[in-house]
Amino acid sequence: MDPQAVRSSVAKTLRGLRQFEVVLALILIFFPVALRLEDSTRESISKYHDLNDPRWYFMPLTAATMMFVVNGLVRREHGHNVVLGVLLFGVVFWDPVGVSRGLHTFSAAAFYLVAFSVIALQLSAYLTKEEDRSKIGRQWLVTLATLVLLGAVMLSVKVASNTFWMETIGLWLIALHYIWHSGRHARGLDDEEPSVVLPRLFGRG
Repeated sequence: MDPQAVRSSVAKTLRGLRQFEVVLALILIFFPVALRLEDSTRESISKYHDLNDPRWYFMPLTAATMMFVVNGLVRREHGHNVVLGVLLFGVVFWDPVGVSRGLHTFSAAAFYLVAFSVIALQLSAYLTKEEDRSKIGRQWLVTLATLVLLGAVMLSVKVASNTFWMETIGLWLIALHYIWHSGRHARGLDDEEPSVVLPRLFGRG
């Protein structure tokens, strides 16, 4: 097969996957906005599961679940997206009230924890490109970024008067990271994925 044709096919596939990621980000951005326009009184996103027309709650979350899983399966370095998809499926599948409430809450909390851990890891990697920085320095940097992140989340939980906006801001930050991350690929910039970053940060790569 012509190598040029292979490269062209791969480039086209990657462009499609980047567009896929942007669509996922847009769902995460506009989904809570649409819910708020429907009913502005509910204190969390999960509380919208019993809308008169629940499709507006379940369909976007189901679409996002499928997109996370497909992205993670197609792009091997994005395996963490499979985990995010499975956790988001738990949010959709388990009822936020009744006996399954604990499983629903666990799925939602784990989704945000994994997503923000990946973001912190990748941002730390972008800040540690210089080859002359010590491995210990890189370890301290990623640890600091994680502690700052966890501190911000804990503070938000403590001061938030409405869980809905805390969840929504979380989704927006995840979406913006996906758009920025996809843009790096589009510009041909070197990227760092968790499967590469973790060994390098801790002296195994």
